[in-house]
Amino acid sequence: MYGTHPFGIFLDKGTKYFSGLFYRTSNAFDLSVSQSKKKTVINIFSTSSYIEMFFFFPTLLVDNIIEDYHNLIGTPYLPPFWSLGFHACNWGWKSTTDLYDAIKGYEEHNMPVDTMWIDIDYM
Repeated sequence: MYGTHPFGIFLDKGTKYFSGLFYRTSNAFDLSVSQSKKKTVINIFSTSSYIEMFFFFPTLLVDNIIEDYHNLIGTPYLPPFWSLGFHACNWGWKSTTDLYDAIKGYEEHNMPVDTMWIDIDYM
């Protein structure tokens, strides 16, 4: 349910060319990037023996990298209307009555709330 999409765009300041990298995995990994004047080094440490990497070759327009990336994974979808509103989140409700009381509190204080998440806040 929660995850990452490790995709990066890199600019070579000398040539002004952009390139990209997408690392597709469902396993834990650590990625670090270091740059010097002569080279860029990307280190990936993964718990998987399966590696699937996609390189997007240098171009002058960053839009070309993003277009190629979307051609690979698909384009973003329009989010549902309710997801664009005001959200509140709390974890550890004792009962549904507590939740309803919180919603009433928003209404009584004229505070907007379109969605109440019943989950751990940082998720």
